[in-house]
Amino acid sequence: MTKSKTKTKTKTKIKTKIKTTEPIKIDPDLEKIYEAVKVYVKTIPNSERMKVRYELYQFAKHIGLERKINTLTPPEIGDYGDLLSSRVAVSDTYDRMDTVKKFLLFLTENELVDENLNLSSQK
Repeated sequence: MTKSKTKTKTKTKIKTKIKTTEPIKIDPDLEKIYEAVKVYVKTIPNSERMKVRYELYQFAKHIGLERKINTLTPPEIGDYGDLLSSRVAVSDTYDRMDTVKKFLLFLTENELVDENLNLSSQK
């Protein structure tokens, strides 16, 4: 007769936010720019969300809020940069376009845009 012993292990749950390399799934009905902005803003630290949300809303408004993500073209992004540089100081233009660039990199990395938007992969 053999006695089986069962070991009891206790697991401690640790809550950590882990970034995955898997693409983010967005419902095909939500492939509009303003919906992608909402998803992206949720990935930003709370302290920066308001500023990022405002900048990306301005970008989305310029491009077209209802516009499909996969229809973005490099010239349109450049036009938005030109528009910014005509309205605000140079240092502000760089900061604002950096926010847009990070958003576009997010779209590219998560395979939400088909076209290469000529962005470097460095953040």
